[in-house]
Amino acid sequence: MSMKPVSTGLFLRTFIYKGFGVRGQVRLLYKGTLRVLLVLLHDFPEFLCDHHFSFCDVIPPSCIQMRNLILSAFPRNMRLPDPFTPNLKVSL
Repeated sequence: MSMKPVSTGLFLRTFIYKGFGVRGQVRLLYKGTLRVLLVLLHDFPEFLCDHHFSFCDVIPPSCIQMRNLILSAFPRNMRLPDPFTPNLKVSL
């Protein structure tokens, strides 16, 4: 795996943990990272599935949207059940 996404997460983590918040250039980096992750989720969801632990390990706890975006990835060949079907039964 390339270390660039993980390095971006570590860079964001240092600014967010030090109390700077997400302002200015860090906000632009955060929004850009979200967009790149969204492209990965759309085009290569298997990549996010395979490396979700590495990503979630470096994402700060306050970046909930970024963490949810990574954790919402599922492989293309998997079909999720429609939650609105009547009498839906999920087997574990």
